[in-house]
Amino acid sequence: DLPAEGTSTQIFWMDLWTGPDAPVRRIKVEPEVKVESDWVTYPMEVRVVDAVVPGAATTAVSIRAMLCGAPQPASSTDRDRMHIRNSQQDVALSTRASPDVIRRLAACDTPEPADPEWYFRIRDYLFRMR
Repeated sequence: DLPAEGTSTQIFWMDLWTGPDAPVRRIKVEPEVKVESDWVTYPMEVRVVDAVVPGAATTAVSIRAMLCGAPQPASSTDRDRMHIRNSQQDVALSTRASPDVIRRLAACDTPEPADPEWYFRIRDYLFRMR
């Protein structure tokens, strides 16, 4: 329920969850956003994948911190805490992955890229592995 101001593009973070026994398939989601005095519905298709986080992910560590010894960011905002929560889940998922592949994707021998989407290739690998 936070106000968005200005006339530029706004980014919204949507957390979607399914039960561990949900079938793998595409589903329709219709988020609603209030723009001034009107409600705008934005239908989108999302894919339920069969990646299930094993056990409770409780250690506050990211893939890069785990593999590369990179510093772990401090948790100061809700956004930071959601990033850390997602990182914990990814670390738990990575226990089923090939450590060599994850190390290669994490690119420990280079600085963390400035592009915020660099991590998607790791997450995509974790979600698609069988």
